[in-house]
This record gives sequence, C-alpha cells and structure tokens, in this order.
Amino acid sequence: YNGFANAPSVKPNKLTKFVIKIVVNIVVNADGNVIETNYNTSSTSVNGCLIDHALEYAKASTFTPNSSKPRQLGTITFIFKGKR
Repeated sequence: YNGFANAPSVKPNKLTKFVIKIVVNIVVNADGNVIETNYNTSSTSVNGCLIDHALEYAKASTFTPNSSKPRQLGTITFIFKGKR
C-alpha cells in the first residue's frame, strides 16, 4: 500500500509519476484576506509536509475585497506532481 487511493500496482524500481491533491478549507474576510485555513479530508494524502505547505500557500492567498460579504467560505485545491 503506497498511501494513494486507487493507485495502480507497479513493478519495483520503475520510475512512476504521482499526483497528490491537498484540499484546504478557507475563510476570507471582507478585505479579501484568508483568515482561517484547515485541511479538508477530500485530499488524497495525509503527508504532513505537503499539508503544511498547502496551508501556508492558502493563508498567503488574497482575493478581491467585497465589503458586502464580511465572511466567505471556500476551498483551494493544490496539486503536487512528482516522480519516484
């Protein structure tokens, strides 16, 4: 088991591509700043390092200010690609 849902079986020592999806729940304030983040369980990995990076990237995101909506909920999906 390699930690990936529906991952194909591969021969040992073969270079394989992988894609990991980390979904982050966000709360955006009226100024367009992300004020809350947390890990969404629809993600395809529980790799702490990738989750930490995704949370950090989400927190640094900004959106168009909207004074009529003091609090908006949403998600950001990060796709990490690599080879092993």
